[in-house]
Amino acid sequence: MTERGRSVSEAPHPVRRYDPELLAVRSTLPTVDANDVAGQRRATAESFRHFRRQSDQDVTITDHGLSGSGVRLRVYEPSHPVRGGLLWVHGGAFVLGSPEDDDDICRDLAASHHQLVVSPDYRLAPEHPWPAAEEDCAAALAWLVARLSEAGVAAAPAVAGASAGGALALRTALDAVATGLSLDRLLLTYPVVDTRLGAGSTTRYAKAPVFDGEQARLMWGRYLATATPSLWRSPLTDPHLGALPLTMVVTTEHDPLRDEGLELAMAMLSAGVSVEVVNLAGTFHAFDRFAAESEPARRLRATVSEFLGRPSPVAADW
Repeated sequence: MTERGRSVSEAPHPVRRYDPELLAVRSTLPTVDANDVAGQRRATAESFRHFRRQSDQDVTITDHGLSGSGVRLRVYEPSHPVRGGLLWVHGGAFVLGSPEDDDDICRDLAASHHQLVVSPDYRLAPEHPWPAAEEDCAAALAWLVARLSEAGVAAAPAVAGASAGGALALRTALDAVATGLSLDRLLLTYPVVDTRLGAGSTTRYAKAPVFDGEQARLMWGRYLATATPSLWRSPLTDPHLGALPLTMVVTTEHDPLRDEGLELAMAMLSAGVSVEVVNLAGTFHAFDRFAAESEPARRLRATVSEFLGRPSPVAADW
């Protein structure tokens, strides 16, 4: 039996609807060979320089080297007295990127919320596979905690990251709470979560703009290198998941990573974490880096700023 030439048992092909401002920039997105890491780094760095939004916030920016590893920390200090701290972890599929890529975000958050923002220039795969980046982010958080203590700031730090930086931020937060360290909140923007690549969106958006299914596969191979996926500790089954602070998980609709981000949010809820989930309709992975002045990007920045700036939640037996 057919209906207008189509079997009634055949599911209709889903229509993909993009925000018109984002659809307009698709033709300007960089074309890269995912198998060429060096070329990918050059092309992405050039694109970020071209598309990066400029921030004129009054902050002091300094670079510090971590003792031992020498890994660089880019530190954003507001002109007003520091009220809290934020560890911000940049994205880049574990193989590319730098703190400068998110300079506008870090400037804005430092100035708007009077936070000491620290962004680590963590070691990249494949030259430095897992767990190098995790170690660098953990050391960066320890550095931030020490600086806040020296400044007499009692507030617990927040942790945030985007894409692969979201995976590193999440692992850093899980390891921190496992040691008893208090965190104020956690922000994960279109995060990388799972090595299995089995979520429905991985298949549905295998040819998505900016980040596709093939890049996801290559990403994990470069990051884990010779380590088996079982050695990498999945956050979905981490025993300390329930100890995480108030969390916001942001996903983008047309993104291979979307469903694993949603799965993470549900796992957090089941573990007792206070979670807010924001799925941005009509968007794609890292859209805000390539269309920074679009309405969806402005909305994302406002959402992030509101979440990071609201009063800290209070525990109560109620």
